[in-house]
Amino acid sequence: MKHKLEYINSELKEIKKYNLYRKMHDSKITGAYITVNSKTLINLCSNDYLGIVQPKISNKQNQSSSRLVSGNDNSFRILEEKLAKHKSQESSLIFPTGYMANLGVISSLVRKNDLVLSDKLNHASLIEACKLTNAKLSIFKHNDMNDLTHKIKIKAKRKFIITEGIFSMDGDFSNLNEISEISKRNNAIIILDDAHGDFVIGNDGKGTANHFGVSKKLMPILAV
Repeated sequence: MKHKLEYINSELKEIKKYNLYRKMHDSKITGAYITVNSKTLINLCSNDYLGIVQPKISNKQNQSSSRLVSGNDNSFRILEEKLAKHKSQESSLIFPTGYMANLGVISSLVRKNDLVLSDKLNHASLIEACKLTNAKLSIFKHNDMNDLTHKIKIKAKRKFIITEGIFSMDGDFSNLNEISEISKRNNAIIILDDAHGDFVIGNDGKGTANHFGVSKKLMPILAV
């Protein structure tokens, strides 16, 4: 049986085949200029075309556009490396907000013919992200493993279980141990929003999945 995330590698190979794969390159913004590959250029992608904010911002990384265009300051890469180490993962990717993280990650991974199983008390950003995918969406009762077990039987190309580690409204834990077992039996992918668990619980604040000992079974999203 293929690994359940193998489809991502297949799609990336297809993108690279047609020379559509994009990579971020480190840059450094200084006032109205940007340094890329040791070349200092006028920065016309700052989103601050008149330079109004330059004198008022004391930090080194000022307003910029997409990281793929001109905003991949070296400080972002350093932060991502530290976050990956913190989560014991190969790499990490930061987003401007937790809302954007959920929308960006879920809409990128889930396809039209997939099945998404979402806890009834999931945050609004998770719900909106699920809608963007156009996948089959099934809401299971909050932390109800019987309901999840029943609804995950729906036929679909791929299956995703989306839950929070610690729920934002009630502050209770997700039943991650049971969810992990259900996921394993049904070859489903778990996406965990751990905005309220990371840096709070688990070994050295590694989060809810670490707290329950299921870190390697999940695809965590640190949405803060």
